[in-house]
Amino acid sequence: YLQANTNAEMLIDVTTGQPLEMKKGEKHEDYLVFCEQAGEPAFKSLAEKPALTGSFTVNGIEVKTALQMLMDEAAKYTPAWAAEICDVPADRIIATADKLNGAKPKVFIERGYRSTRYANSLKEKHVIVMINSLLGAIGAKGGMIMQRKAKVGSYMKPPKTDEISVAKHYR
Repeated sequence: YLQANTNAEMLIDVTTGQPLEMKKGEKHEDYLVFCEQAGEPAFKSLAEKPALTGSFTVNGIEVKTALQMLMDEAAKYTPAWAAEICDVPADRIIATADKLNGAKPKVFIERGYRSTRYANSLKEKHVIVMINSLLGAIGAKGGMIMQRKAKVGSYMKPPKTDEISVAKHYR
């Protein structure tokens, strides 16, 4: 699921946090992955078996897959760590994660619109999308609906006015 629907195998330069480029400044529609069969980087569209996890050295640059970077970063934040800063015990956090994992892909997390009132709301949304992706829930039957053919109405065009703009009074 992750290889088909995400960029989890994208190679990331661990020093800069940026995707690895073949040559400095070279742009390509595809991204680089580590091809396990060839033992070298290749564009995703050309790689037969891209590595989903791992650390590699490419042209003297230390790189990891995007999923490996995520796993390494997430390892710092254990259920015990979370239990210390919130009122949810570690065993309940683990049980919840086990339930989510056991129900995948027919499960998803949706926080709703009310989370948009906090300073870290965007980060919260990023985490929710990552968890839903790791559960394989996005676009899966019983998971999250992915409506790619949504139609939106036409935009309203405000009528022109003869009034003088308030902005003209300020310099």
